[in-house]
Amino acid sequence: MLNKKGQGALEYLLIIGGVIIIAIIVIFIIVSTGSSSRENVDSSQEKMNTVTDNAVFPPRIKNSDCDFLADGNISFAINIYESPTVGINEYCLIVNNKDTNACSIVNSGKLDFNYLYDAADNNTFAIRLLSRSITGFVSNPSIVNNCYIR
Repeated sequence: MLNKKGQGALEYLLIIGGVIIIAIIVIFIIVSTGSSSRENVDSSQEKMNTVTDNAVFPPRIKNSDCDFLADGNISFAINIYESPTVGINEYCLIVNNKDTNACSIVNSGKLDFNYLYDAADNNTFAIRLLSRSITGFVSNPSIVNNCYIR
């Protein structure tokens, strides 16, 4: 009779021991998965910081004036809201989707450019600007502003 009681107690202890081992394994899996998720979040945050630190935003054009010059060039006077990006040292002109390779430093919210007139341009000019940072990063083009010469 005593053997049967001892066997029941031993089986009971083995079952409890098995449950404890399974619980420890489950807790270990949950903790290790959580830490790898934390590492993934940290890595993603670091990548996002790199992208935003290198982002260069274009200026917004308030208005523009253009006029023919005697030498065959066109003069552009463009008033802008400067790029919110820190470290912008110049703005570059795009006319009718052509890169003019003309860049200028802003002076009291104003940029001045001369552009060689192309007869295909007619008298309407779609003006866009790029921001160029000190580190050499360039923004996407700004929203188009049209300038007409009458």
